[in-house]
Amino acid sequence: MTTADLDRATLVVGLAPEHVEYVRRTHPPAAPKTGTLVRLTRTLADTSGSLPSRLASLNLGRADLEPWEEVVDPGGADAGAFVACAREIVDLASTLAAELDRSQETAEQ
Repeated sequence: MTTADLDRATLVVGLAPEHVEYVRRTHPPAAPKTGTLVRLTRTLADTSGSLPSRLASLNLGRADLEPWEEVVDPGGADAGAFVACAREIVDLASTLAAELDRSQETAEQ
């Protein structure tokens, strides 16, 4: 991820709070559009409007990062843990994709 990537992104998604912390620390202008996959899937559905306005309503740049937001890295675990992690990411990403589609539909109306 480069500064240019962060500048042009509409949304930046991390798998763990430390990913969001890194973006906040190294590229503060991207903080308001950066959140964890878990937080975004839990909270974006409670918002309406365009994606930028929905993200603004979440106050991502200042939101306290919590342990529940992490997709736990299965490093060092057995194959079952990797499969469970992959399934979690796919489920969360599918939920987020549906919310992004909803934002796109709103923008087109």
